[in-house]
Amino acid sequence: MPSHKPPVGKGPAGGGPAPKPGKKAEEHLRVGAPNYIGNLSNELAQCPPGHKFRLYFSGWEENWRLTATKRKEVLDKCAQIPPAVQKQIDGLLARQKAVASGADFLILTAKTNSPFTTGLGNEHPLENGFSFLDPYGVPYLPGSGVKGALRRAAEELALFENESYGWSIPAVWWLLGFDGHAAYFRKPEASQPQLIQDEVNRWRDAYTNRMSQPDEAWNVLLHAFCDLVKSKAGPMDELKASLQTLGDSETIRIATRHAHMKGALHFFDVIPRCPKNLRADIMNPHYGHYYQGGEPPGDWGAPVPIFFLTLPAGTEFTFVVRYAPPPNWPPAVKGFFEAEVHGTPRWKDLISNAFAFAWEWQGFGAKTSVGYGRFATSTGR
Repeated sequence: MPSHKPPVGKGPAGGGPAPKPGKKAEEHLRVGAPNYIGNLSNELAQCPPGHKFRLYFSGWEENWRLTATKRKEVLDKCAQIPPAVQKQIDGLLARQKAVASGADFLILTAKTNSPFTTGLGNEHPLENGFSFLDPYGVPYLPGSGVKGALRRAAEELALFENESYGWSIPAVWWLLGFDGHAAYFRKPEASQPQLIQDEVNRWRDAYTNRMSQPDEAWNVLLHAFCDLVKSKAGPMDELKASLQTLGDSETIRIATRHAHMKGALHFFDVIPRCPKNLRADIMNPHYGHYYQGGEPPGDWGAPVPIFFLTLPAGTEFTFVVRYAPPPNWPPAVKGFFEAEVHGTPRWKDLISNAFAFAWEWQGFGAKTSVGYGRFATSTGR
């Protein structure tokens, strides 16, 4: 009875001919798939980049080791976006915009002015991954990542900026949900480096300073929040006092653990529209002798190029946000966020300002501390 098991090949595609004598093994790279898949080279070239990068990664040498000399070339092949895939991306974006056609949606479009990358911690043979949307295999920024970046931007505006653009910490809780693990609820620990302790205290001091001088809207939202969650976190007056002073009492510990509240905003996954293809970028660390060899740090170490995928500057991102307050919202709070400000509902004005701040100063995705994920232009409705 014949076997249906795919042959274990010795050629470049999991099967087929062996390399010719005298040829280097790394020149005959193969796909980590059976022969009947690996031989479809023309079809594989038309796959979405996510499939070429993960399912049909073709960076393996004849002995199933990773190529050491052609990693960039392999990534360049994975980075190509065929016309059919670009058309698929356009179709997904059109579907998103069709769904987000109501007044309770906010759509903002912006273009990057620096490279963008995300999902570097995802598992991959090259050690640096990338986020692709299954089952389409196209690049994407998860909605959870958008929400996290927007929350941080709103907190920065509420606590540290001279112009808050309407943001307050209670407004963050109502729109984005209460987070008992927020930076301003943490306490410095003696075991932490002094730099970390200083940063923790900076957030706590900013929070208590703003809470001690609330404006009318801040106070109304805080009072309504404490009234809504009092059954879980203790009496309202006691809860409000502990949140304002941020003391070390048992009340604040209970509040941050039990004062759960769902936010009103939902964030769609973002599907970027790349002008052409992804790109292979490079990290060039010089400190392997320090991190791995236990030697003293210094800039005399040999560089070790590490390649990873990015979206180039000029990539267009469409951010979609839905406003859907829970049924138990007090009418006064609902009226506050839906009141018209600058010709638009207040919640849209707040979110637009938070996006503008995050685009310019904070960034989205990974490696934002070194300038990745910044945005230049935007339009919206």
